[in-house]
Amino acid sequence: MGRELHNHSNESAISRYLPAEKKVARFLRGLLRRLQLQNTGKDAGLLQLPMLKADIASYLGLDPATLSRILTVFENSGMIRLDRRRTIEVLDMSLLN
Repeated sequence: MGRELHNHSNESAISRYLPAEKKVARFLRGLLRRLQLQNTGKDAGLLQLPMLKADIASYLGLDPATLSRILTVFENSGMIRLDRRRTIEVLDMSLLN
């Protein structure tokens, strides 16, 4: 647990300087990784967002409108599909790298 918090702290410090698109992609990759570790038996590419988009934007240091625009760009480029308010389907994981 301590190692995980240390890694998260280091990652947060580094991500402050990342472009907004990279922050969002990294966040989505992290959610997918946790979902795969949980091995819930559900579709591995289907993400239930753990919080509201406004809270995710705040967590990432972004304006909510910026997060919304980035998610729309990701959807238009075929990386994700926004199914409902708090559900995202990752269509092409390699594009999130």
